Amino acid sequence: MNQDLQQQLERLQRANARLSADNAELGRKLKSARRKKKDLERQMAIRTGELATSEDWFRALAENVPSMFSYVDRRQIYRYVNRQYETTMNRPMEAIIGRSVREIIAPENYRAVAPHIEKALAGAPQRFIGDFSFPAGARVMDIRYVPDRDSAGAVQGFFALVHDITEIDALERALDATKQRLEGIFRTAADGLLTATPDGRVEDFNQAATELFGLSAKQARQRPIGELLAHPDPDDAEWLRQAWRAAGAARDALPTVETLGGDGAGTPLELSIRWIADLGLYVLVLRDISERRRLEQEVIDLSTQEQERLGREIHDGLGQQLTALSLMAAGLAKRLQRRDVPEAKDALELRRHLEQTLADARILSSGLSPVEITPEGLPGALQALTDRVCAATGIDCRFEHTGDLPLEEPEQAAHLYRIAQEALNNAVKHSGAQRILIRLHGDARRLTLSVQDDGRGLSSADHRSPGLGLHIMHYRAHILGGRLAVESAAGGGMLVRFSFTV
Repeated sequence: MNQDLQQQLERLQRANARLSADNAELGRKLKSARRKKKDLERQMAIRTGELATSEDWFRALAENVPSMFSYVDRRQIYRYVNRQYETTMNRPMEAIIGRSVREIIAPENYRAVAPHIEKALAGAPQRFIGDFSFPAGARVMDIRYVPDRDSAGAVQGFFALVHDITEIDALERALDATKQRLEGIFRTAADGLLTATPDGRVEDFNQAATELFGLSAKQARQRPIGELLAHPDPDDAEWLRQAWRAAGAARDALPTVETLGGDGAGTPLELSIRWIADLGLYVLVLRDISERRRLEQEVIDLSTQEQERLGREIHDGLGQQLTALSLMAAGLAKRLQRRDVPEAKDALELRRHLEQTLADARILSSGLSPVEITPEGLPGALQALTDRVCAATGIDCRFEHTGDLPLEEPEQAAHLYRIAQEALNNAVKHSGAQRILIRLHGDARRLTLSVQDDGRGLSSADHRSPGLGLHIMHYRAHILGGRLAVESAAGGGMLVRFSFTV
């Protein structure tokens, strides 16, 4: 009996030990669960605070965005709208939230947006622009619908962002109208207009340029400008590159330069280059000056004919009259000498003056109507010209000739002679010079003529109002295809320099 009780007691003791261990383990788990609960509560508090902060931030952003912002659920009920809705719809926020889109917006507006709402609720983002009516008037709106999906991917509604672009649309329309007008001007301008990239390739081409070069805009596009233009002076290979750099650095349009279409034997053109920084393009204006060249030639021909006519008139008319008067004065002087009259000296002096005047008239006549000048005879003609001017004016006038004369036509020699004559006459009449030097230098291909004096030089008035003689010199230079420069000489005086390649 006692043994049984002892066994029972031992079993009870073991059970009590296990129960104590279980109680201790349960206590530990309970403490751990309490700690986890507290941690979870803290985390939930943090997340709740963060969500509240995010919601406040979202609402602040939505309320201050300058566009209409809303949330619409699957039944097309407004669940949220920002303050911009109140302003645009002219009703308080509370009168919009909880009501359907169909109730809030005008019927014609709903008809326009309904297809896009259906697509957004089907899960497809939408963006569209349209004209809509509002209490304040018609407006142009840029509208975006972004579907809102739950964790399972089902669409719960959509966010709507409606931006008023009425002013932007008006500006775009105005810009488009301006662009169309400018394109019309560009296409129909009488002058050739080209746009070119910074590396010198054609970007666009108008109809007048097509007629000048015989190329369509498509054929010309991406061609180097240098393939379309050539300088009258074949030796000046850098002219276009220099003009390009100068145009890129200039704030205003550069003075025009003259060029030729094609390989240098084409149409004479007047070229102006302008860099448009906002477009990143060069604009080239090309004007056909063939008719101007023809008129310049007519002016030169008429001027030459008039000079020759005046020369003949002086020689045949005034010269004959002066000869007759000189003979009459000589006869009068003899009669007065035979009578021993004191006035005989006056008659002799009158005869001397008449003979000098006759000599001056002959010099003037020969200058106005010289004999035909050949290329070989040009140096001699210029030497004779300086000799006559020196004798008639007392100015130290000299001529120097070096090198060869690569001239082929008498007309070239005649133009050179007339340029030198006009420059010399201008120096005699206007410069107050004491010395004038004419230089003629040539080599196998190039010829240079210069007239330099030691007079007063060029004034600002000379630059502003060049005379007819200077214009005619430029015309002759153009006909020869060369360059004429009129500038103040180093050390004082004026320098007229003309050069061209034969």
